Amino acid sequence: MLLLTKTQPPILYVRTIYDHPRYVDRLFRDWYDITQLPKDGLKVTINFNYCEFLGHIGVAFLGGMVRLLEADGGNYRLEYTYR
Repeated sequence: MLLLTKTQPPILYVRTIYDHPRYVDRLFRDWYDITQLPKDGLKVTINFNYCEFLGHIGVAFLGGMVRLLEADGGNYRLEYTYR
């Protein structure tokens, strides 16, 4: 889920992703949301507070998304608050 605010960079909240096809839809929705943002100096915060498990598919997919951000000249910040 992507959260857009006026005062800070977009925040991508990563939810639990198991290695099952139905969870891939979540990843594609997040990918689509990220690719719709303007590319100029894009900064994205990737927040894992709502993620209890990240399967192999999720790790690979998010890794690819991070590389895409870097290739487009953007950057990212990983965020997790220990509970």
